[in-house]
Amino acid sequence: MTRRPIVECSARPSLEERLHRAGPSLRVRVLLVLALVCALPLIVASVAATVSERDALVLAETLLRETRALGRHIEHAPSEEHGRLLAHVQAANGGRVRLLTRAGEVVTTVGESHRPNIVERVQAFLFGDSELPPVDAADDLVRSPALRDSFALARERGEHAACHTAAEGRQWRCHAIAACGAHFVLMERAERRTVGALVEQRYQLLRLCFFLLPWALLLGAFLSWRMIRPIEQLRREVDRRADMSAPEPDLPVTRKDELGALAHAFNRLAARLASRNREHEAFVADLAHEFKSPVAALRAASDKLAEGQHDPARLERLARVIHDSSERLQHVLDDFLELAHAETGWDESDYETVDIEQLARALVARAARDATAGDKRVELTVDGDALSVRGVPDRLEAALGNLLDNAFAFATAAVHVHVTSTAEGVHLTVSDDGPGIAPEDLPRVFDRFFTRRAGAGGTGLGLALVRAIIETHGGRVWAASEPGRGATFHVVLPSAG
Repeated sequence: MTRRPIVECSARPSLEERLHRAGPSLRVRVLLVLALVCALPLIVASVAATVSERDALVLAETLLRETRALGRHIEHAPSEEHGRLLAHVQAANGGRVRLLTRAGEVVTTVGESHRPNIVERVQAFLFGDSELPPVDAADDLVRSPALRDSFALARERGEHAACHTAAEGRQWRCHAIAACGAHFVLMERAERRTVGALVEQRYQLLRLCFFLLPWALLLGAFLSWRMIRPIEQLRREVDRRADMSAPEPDLPVTRKDELGALAHAFNRLAARLASRNREHEAFVADLAHEFKSPVAALRAASDKLAEGQHDPARLERLARVIHDSSERLQHVLDDFLELAHAETGWDESDYETVDIEQLARALVARAARDATAGDKRVELTVDGDALSVRGVPDRLEAALGNLLDNAFAFATAAVHVHVTSTAEGVHLTVSDDGPGIAPEDLPRVFDRFFTRRAGAGGTGLGLALVRAIIETHGGRVWAASEPGRGATFHVVLPSAG
């Protein structure tokens, strides 16, 4: 005999465990956000430094290529053309261009800085200056260590390019020097530096970040404790009540902030769920009650059949009881399923534009031909236009048909149907001249299994089905009556469009 392997089944993890596995808690996220905020300036400065240094290298290489090209032209051009060549290059590329002797004396300078206007001053303050400062052409190599060092290297190597920061870190100043025969060509250009001042202070920011990080974490822990502790208390209380067989009254709302609003929302949800649960329990109880009589009749008939021989007349009576009881059960089941479907709603694809006037005319014509109408008459009046609604055609037909059936059941001589258009939508009324409805019964006429026709058949679900269908369509239904003067049922549905 082959033994089956034993399969061990572990308990399903709780919601808290699944959420914990899914990611860090809210408290950890708060601490991470504060740490990130503390380190954000350092991160920005580091990224900006990398980008800025790359831009400076690109600018220096560009200047060196332009300087070489200009040097070749200067070397083969007559001296009277030197100034024109320098001016042409400076006009095309900006910056400042100079021609130097081998000793470092300035022969020609093109592109001295101009006096900035107010707009340029604001831009320079916010983003850094892109203009080179005015210099004394005679001794600028002497006063600028960067240029002096680059010139010395260019005399040794034939060319050199470099960049350095200026204007408190908000500006890159790049230059390139290249030999051209008996002269040197010097090209200078300035560009705004990305987050320049912040880049200059990145190491100080690093030290500041290390100093502030513990305090930020302490502050984050305190804030998370203040914010998350009430949420955890609320969650634990909700979990505790969810596990109870008989939930306690509403959660206490002791705060006036968002957490108090959350507790109030939980109370509303719990009240709604409790109401739905009571409705479902009543629904099941009503169904069991409706099943009791036909099931009892079926059981009694089956017990009689089990006793033995029966004459044909008795068999016929028992068969009729079984048939009528099964028909009753089928009718109750059909009505219950229809009511349940109406309360849950239909797919959007089932909705169409329905002309209530045409629907009412078709129902009235059918009722006039129906044998159940007997000698009773039915009248229809229509006022206004725009009598179309968005709905499920066969469900609206069932609802209005039930209203007509109910009216004919109580009418003495006539039933009147009126359709009109109002500001609220399409308004339909069904009136009869019957005995009317007692005031104490008016609030209950749309309840399941409520009926004023005891012993006359029916399940008492017709008007409940009417209310479910109309409310699912976004409308409302109510009854008005005075004893002895008939009853009027009102239906209002939103107009289409």
